[in-house]
Amino acid sequence: ARDGVAATRADLAQRLRTRRAASRSRTVDMAISRLRQALRAEGVRELAIESVRGRGYRMVFKPTVQSVRGIS
Repeated sequence: ARDGVAATRADLAQRLRTRRAASRSRTVDMAISRLRQALRAEGVRELAIESVRGRGYRMVFKPTVQSVRGIS
């Protein structure tokens, strides 16, 4: 999905190739949780995965002072 556009749980489940219905499975939620943990572990602060109630998830860019200034 594009920055700021929510992807539905069903779309994400299809990309994860799950056989269960997305509404009955925590597979997508667990995958998002692991992705959030991996981003934090790598020190990625500019990207956030937000839950969109009744829709799914979206990834948003949140520039930090360092990223705006080009400081690593």
